[in-house]
Amino acid sequence: MALPWWAFRNARRSARYHVQVELDNIPPDLPDAGDVAVQARVVRVFRTDGRLQFGDRVRFAVSVLGEAVMPCPGGTLWTCHESLAAARFMEAFLDGTPPDCQVALWQTKIVDAPSDAPRIDVEAENT
Repeated sequence: MALPWWAFRNARRSARYHVQVELDNIPPDLPDAGDVAVQARVVRVFRTDGRLQFGDRVRFAVSVLGEAVMPCPGGTLWTCHESLAAARFMEAFLDGTPPDCQVALWQTKIVDAPSDAPRIDVEAENT
């Protein structure tokens, strides 16, 4: 069952951290569908409670789906398997206790480079 747009907005609003990260250690053999544990270094901080700062290392899972795979019914917002494999930077809304974090309701976006302003609008109705 798909989630309503406001569930994703609420996840962005309530996430403890809103950051951009430089990805490293992407596993070479990504699954066709499933969660992939990634490691990254924080390069921009838009929101924090003080426990996550520029330069800190974090770990979190990204839900990936291969281009040729049909998604299962449900609310998961998938990241393209091939896009993650090629990505260098990502913006994410995270919860948890660094360095171990969880993505708030799949609220991530691959970005070309770090930016001074967020690329994901917290208040957007679409995700």
